[in-house]
Amino acid sequence: MELRHLRYFVAVAATENFSQAALKLNVVQSAVSRQVRELELQLGCDLFDRIGKRVRLSAFGVQFLAQAQRILADVEQARSHAVMVAKGQLGILRVALQVAAFDRPTVLRSIKLFKSENPDVELVLLPMGGEQVVEAVRSGSVDGGFVYAPMTYPELAFERLSPEEWLLAMPRGHRLATMPEICLRDLTGEPFIWLPRHVSPILHDRMLAACHNGGLVPNIVQTASDRLLLLGLIEVGIGLCFLPGPIGGERSKEIVLRHVSDFSLPAYPSFIWKQAAHSPTRQRLLETIRRIKQEDAAASA
Repeated sequence: MELRHLRYFVAVAATENFSQAALKLNVVQSAVSRQVRELELQLGCDLFDRIGKRVRLSAFGVQFLAQAQRILADVEQARSHAVMVAKGQLGILRVALQVAAFDRPTVLRSIKLFKSENPDVELVLLPMGGEQVVEAVRSGSVDGGFVYAPMTYPELAFERLSPEEWLLAMPRGHRLATMPEICLRDLTGEPFIWLPRHVSPILHDRMLAACHNGGLVPNIVQTASDRLLLLGLIEVGIGLCFLPGPIGGERSKEIVLRHVSDFSLPAYPSFIWKQAAHSPTRQRLLETIRRIKQEDAAASA
């Protein structure tokens, strides 16, 4: 028994006419008659009572029709499911998130838009340190990851998101908050809150190098990687901190962000993935990221 036997049988049952069923199926009538007869021979029962040119389901045919329709519906569901999986519209997408990149606007926009456009994809987000993100992607335990550190691993590919500028965060009442222009030497002796090196060695070292290039050796009095903790420490005056991009929520009323003229460290959150690993769901996320980049580029042009 083949699926076409069932399809031809269901078509004849719906029209009660072999000729009309043939038109519906876009085949010759003889093919329909032959397939239905083969099915009847396999089942050992007549599916139709033939009355002249018209046919009607036999008592057995009525019972078998429900089964045939259910089988064809299951096959169609399986086909639709397979197509959605192949297109990345269905499945699981595991994404690692470097803590420093977790709340960045471009990252959040990418995740939010992807979820809204792909409701049948189960998105699993796994916050972790920068090096852990890289290792998780390299090992294949995740499908991709958002990081800040530049990638130099040949087996990994990366897509940079829209750039963000690193700014100096301080309490609103700080002496530098109203200074017309700030350079790194103005920060000599100021207490700093810094990203722990184990969280992202590359980013940690790049930030230090950017300060040293401007003649500043940061006075690091506290380390913190949790965004909320970090903002709280800044607000109560524990120290200053370099942060990428804007601050949202109530914290933005108590914390001032200032540009430092000679601190050069472009912030490029990146999405990384293993080139040899195929993932339709990841490809859809990548397409979302690229679309957002195009929109941002057009808006800033």
